Amino acid sequence: MNLLINWKTIRIHDKAKSDYAIAGFKSMSEQMIKKIALCVSLLAPLTVNPAGTLDINVTGLPKDAQVGIKINGPGVKANLGLDASSRLHIKSLNKGTFTIRPDALDVDGSHFFPETTILKVVNDGKKFFVKNSQEVLKEDLLNLRYTSSQLAFKPLPPGNPYMGPEGTSTMHGNAASSDATYNSGPGTGSLTITQTSQSAVFPTILMGSDGLLVAVGTRYLNQTPYVYLIEPNTLAVLASMKLVKSTTSDLAGGIYSYLDAQNRLVLVNASGYLQRISHTQQSNGSWELTVTESINIGYPDVVGLVPDYQGRVWFATAQGTSATTGAVVGYYDPSNSQISSFTLPAGEEVANSISSAPDGVAVASTYALYLFRAENGTASQVWRQTYDRGPARKPGQLSWGTGATPTFFGPITGYEYLTITDNASPQENILVYNARSGNLIGSLPFLTANVNSGTEDSAIAMGNSIFVPSTYGYVYPPSATTGPSEPPTAPFVGGMQRVDVLPGGVGLTTVWSNQTLPSTSVPRLSAKDNLIYTVVVNPNTGAYSLVTVDPATGSPISSTLIGSSSNDNTLQMVGTIAPGGVLYQGTINGLFSAQPTN
Repeated sequence: MNLLINWKTIRIHDKAKSDYAIAGFKSMSEQMIKKIALCVSLLAPLTVNPAGTLDINVTGLPKDAQVGIKINGPGVKANLGLDASSRLHIKSLNKGTFTIRPDALDVDGSHFFPETTILKVVNDGKKFFVKNSQEVLKEDLLNLRYTSSQLAFKPLPPGNPYMGPEGTSTMHGNAASSDATYNSGPGTGSLTITQTSQSAVFPTILMGSDGLLVAVGTRYLNQTPYVYLIEPNTLAVLASMKLVKSTTSDLAGGIYSYLDAQNRLVLVNASGYLQRISHTQQSNGSWELTVTESINIGYPDVVGLVPDYQGRVWFATAQGTSATTGAVVGYYDPSNSQISSFTLPAGEEVANSISSAPDGVAVASTYALYLFRAENGTASQVWRQTYDRGPARKPGQLSWGTGATPTFFGPITGYEYLTITDNASPQENILVYNARSGNLIGSLPFLTANVNSGTEDSAIAMGNSIFVPSTYGYVYPPSATTGPSEPPTAPFVGGMQRVDVLPGGVGLTTVWSNQTLPSTSVPRLSAKDNLIYTVVVNPNTGAYSLVTVDPATGSPISSTLIGSSSNDNTLQMVGTIAPGGVLYQGTINGLFSAQPTN
C-alpha cells in the first residue's frame, strides 16, 4: 500500500520490524513528528488490489491540527494520521464497504469534530459512494468537514478500536464509562416522543454503525434477559433472542455488554459463555440474531465486561467462586484463546461495570478501587486503593459499597484521572485518583448528609469536570437490592453536583450543587451541544419528563413530558444519545425515543 502526500515521509516500525510509509508533513519539529508517530499505528498491512483509489481531504481545521482517521474494511484495518492542510491518497483498495472514523486534535489539545463521525464508503469497483445516502463521491474524493467551535468540556479518551461507534456501543457511552458523547442530543426545543411497551426493562440500549438498536431487556413474567434488535424510528422489534437467566445476580447474564467493531453484541451469559451475537437480514426481509462465537470462560456470574485497547475482553464476576474468595477479575485473549484471572480478597464483590483506557482496566469492588493490566500473559493488579464503604448500603443504592462504575477522564489525554464515589456515612464523598499511580488527588463531600448524599449512578466525567447525580432514597424493586439499608428508608429528593479537578491535578473544587433535581435516570452529557440530559420525576404528580440541565450552572433549561404512569419510570437506567439528535431511554415497561420535532 502507498499513502502518497507531498513533503516528508515518516516511517513507523512495528514489533515485527516491518516498515510502513505514513503520510508526511510540511514542516514540523522532531518533537511534533514523535508525537504524531505515537498516535499513528497501522494495525495490519493493506491488501494490494488495483480496484480503486480514494482521496480524503479535510476542511474546517486550524492549519496545525492533526487528523486521525481509522479505516476498517476488506483487507484494511489501520489508524492513519495527517495534518490539516494535507490530502490522504489511498491506493489499491479492494471492493467492499469501508468504515471511516475521523477525529482531529489541535496543537493545544483541543478536539474538533467531523460533521459525520462515522462514514461507510462503498467501492463497487467502478466508483466510491457513501452507503445509505448513495452519494457518489466526485473524483473519488471524500471531504471531511469539521466543526471548529470550541467545546466547554474536552476531551474524551481515544476510541477503543475493538468497540463499535463512540457514544453508542456500551451502556456508559465508551470504554472509559464517561457517560458523555460527541453526538448532539435532541436539544431544548419542541420534541417528538415515540414510546413502545415490551413488558420488559431495558437497561442497555446500544446502536451500531448500521443505525439499528441492539438492546438487552429483562422480561417481567419470567425475569429472563433477552436480546432485542429494534428499528430506530418506530421502535418495532425486528428480532429477539432469549438469554440464560442468572440465578445469582440481576446484573449478570448480559446486562453489561457492548458492541464490537463488527456491530456484534458481546456478553457473558449466565452459564459463563462469552458470546458474540450478530444480526443479519434474510432474503425475505426478516431479521435474525445469531450467536457467532461462544467461548466457555468458566465464570457464570459476570457483571462487568469491557475490551482493553489490545482486544482482550476483560470481565468481573459479582462474587467469589467460594465463601473464602472474592470476586474474579480476568480477561479472554482472542489472539491466543487464553484466559487469565485474578481473585480479589475474600468478601469483596463487584456490583458495577468496569472500564478501560489505554493505561489499563479499572474495577471498583465493594471495598476498593483497582487498576489492572495484562502483563506477561496474566491479569495483573497495578494498584489498589481502599475507600470508606460505610456501615451498610444507603437507601437508594443496590449494594453495600460504591454505587459508581469507575470513570476515566482528564484534560489532556482524556484518561489521566479515575473517579468513583465512596459510601461514607452519613456524608458520602466524590473521590478522584491519578489513574497511573493510584494516588488520591482529592475528596469532596457529595451534597447534603442524611438528605441526598448517596448515589448508585455512574458519574459523567470529561475534561476536568465530574457530574454526580443523587439516588439517595430512590426506591428500587426489592429483588434488585442486596442486604438491608441504613436507614431503612428515606425521601427521594434527588440532586446533582459538579466537581472540577484544579489545574495541574492539585485538588478538587465544587463548582455547583443542585439540591432539588430528582433524576430517575443516569444523566448523559452531550459535549457537542453542551447540555446534560436526564429524566426527572415530579414528586407531586408522579409525572416523568426529559429535562436538559446547563452543565455550567446546574440549572434546568427545558422540560418535555414523557408520561405520568408508573410504566414511565426509568429506574435509574442510562439513556443513549445517537447520531441525528435522537435520545433513546429504557423504562420499566419498554423504551422511548426523543428527537427534535420537524
